[in-house]
Amino acid sequence: MKLELEKFKVEISDASLKEILLNDKTFFKNKKFSRTEYEKFLITSNLSASTFEDNLVQQEKKKNAFELLV
Repeated sequence: MKLELEKFKVEISDASLKEILLNDKTFFKNKKFSRTEYEKFLITSNLSASTFEDNLVQQEKKKNAFELLV
């Protein structure tokens, strides 16, 4: 999969990552994104923001590559 991502030059920009996070209902409180909810999620999951975001970027890259192939 890594080779396919490199071959198709699948990238996720910082702006795209921000949109993904801001639209994730997991981090909503009162129908809006809550940084506090995001930070609580990171703490309870025992993750750093960079680790979580790197994993999220990799998942999105795989999803986008799969969509290119279908």
